[in-house]
Amino acid sequence: MNLLARFTALFAVLLTALGAVFWLSHHNASDAADAALQESRRERQQRLHAAIALQGRGLESMVSSYAWWNDMVKFMEKPDAAWASKTVDNIVGIPSGGDAVWVVDPNFQLVHTIDSNFARSPLPFAQPAQMQQFTTARFTFNYFTLIDGKLWQIYGAAIQSADFWRHETPVRGYLLLGKQWDDAWLAQLGTIAGARVSLDPLGSALASDTQRTTLRGLDDQPIIELDAQFSFQVVRDSLRTFSYQLGLIAAATLVAFAAIGLVLGLIVLRPLGRITRSLESRTPTPLGPLVRSRTEFGEIARLVAGQLRWGRMLEDEMKRQIESADPARIRRDAESNEALRLRLSSDIHDGPIQSIYAAGLQLAAIQAAAEQGAAPRPEHVGTINGMLQQASSDLRNLILDLEPDELRERDLETALERLERHMTQAGRCKFELKIADSALDGLTRAAQTELYFICRELSSNALRHARPNTASLSLALADGFLRLDWRNNGVSPQAALARAGNGLRNIERRVADLGGTAQLGPDGGEGWRAVCEIPLTSLTVAAPTLQT
Repeated sequence: MNLLARFTALFAVLLTALGAVFWLSHHNASDAADAALQESRRERQQRLHAAIALQGRGLESMVSSYAWWNDMVKFMEKPDAAWASKTVDNIVGIPSGGDAVWVVDPNFQLVHTIDSNFARSPLPFAQPAQMQQFTTARFTFNYFTLIDGKLWQIYGAAIQSADFWRHETPVRGYLLLGKQWDDAWLAQLGTIAGARVSLDPLGSALASDTQRTTLRGLDDQPIIELDAQFSFQVVRDSLRTFSYQLGLIAAATLVAFAAIGLVLGLIVLRPLGRITRSLESRTPTPLGPLVRSRTEFGEIARLVAGQLRWGRMLEDEMKRQIESADPARIRRDAESNEALRLRLSSDIHDGPIQSIYAAGLQLAAIQAAAEQGAAPRPEHVGTINGMLQQASSDLRNLILDLEPDELRERDLETALERLERHMTQAGRCKFELKIADSALDGLTRAAQTELYFICRELSSNALRHARPNTASLSLALADGFLRLDWRNNGVSPQAALARAGNGLRNIERRVADLGGTAQLGPDGGEGWRAVCEIPLTSLTVAAPTLQT
């Protein structure tokens, strides 16, 4: 799976996760809104019951006041129609009064009655025995009943002497005050409850957003349905608005992330993928039109293509020279050619390949960051640019005179200081360089080249295999020898990994060519150490040049 495909898969997972988060948010908000709606229904049901009680509170108080009155006791002892007309009838037909009144004796036999039309209303109960049972241990009461098909609420109180507490005096009779639930009474109830109230037959269909209360009579049998229709439109509108806004935010977020992913894919990941494939295949073909781009990636692509062409030219030149040589010359120069081959192999491994490997590490870091949505930083691109330019320069030098660019117009000490900065910046390693006084005085150019390649190979091996955070290099004179001491820590056994490649073999061969010895291996724990001792005689006397 290439880089773009991996990024697409990762981005698809991210978008799916975002969609799931928005869906869960909407689901939780819907549950909360439903719970709020149910709580609102319960609260309004309680409000309706409180409104019914509040609306009849005045009638209940009026009945209780009239019944607990000594004049009413006297009336029950000696009924007087004229007194009842002037006194009892006054609580009927007034704005805060009832629609009918009944005065009955303790056996619930009618003594006096009148309604708002100055007529005699039927008794609000069917059987006296039923009322006697209902009023047992009750001094005040109320109940619902149907009179001529109309709903009435009856408020009653026992007629007793006001000189004693109710439980201390006998009941002389009962005063019943009735209120018909007409349209005006229902409208007033709806205003108090904040709902549209209606009376419906038992078993009728229930409309939406309607709270139903079944009204019951004396024998607790249902007689009619009281339906109160509340408006929950505000809650529904709020939920609809929230869902709409959440949908807009989700869509905008997904579109924004998709646009960012598209930009990263086209501007960053596609060029990185081309460069990576080109380095893996060691051919400039995958770079395609990227080499003509005037972007930073285009500059990197041109450097990679140039480096690959220089490498191909070097390979072709070596093949040409080998193919054009006659058999006699090949036999005469077999040893020289072998030495040249080993020299080129070591120089290419210790020079351009190290720069290319370092550039590959930087590209891998940029690739990993890009897969997480981070844009490449200019200083990282500049570092890769410098590494590839260094590789190109080294290849040109190998073709021309086999001398590394670090030593061109510089001495070994200056080149090692550049190596120190490379370890610190590119390797993110705390590096300490120590060069004793006069340790590098009088070295030939060839010796400086060999020593530089040894030091660079040591640093490259450390970065590749040990990933150290501290390293040190010291050069000092001891008993006619130049002593090179390298140390680094690390997270894995460096020596075992490095033995599989050419790095340590090149170091040992270079030291041996200079007549010295090399001890390479672990330094206890997770550290690694290399100690090379080279006689000064092989470093200060010019060595014979290789024949080509």
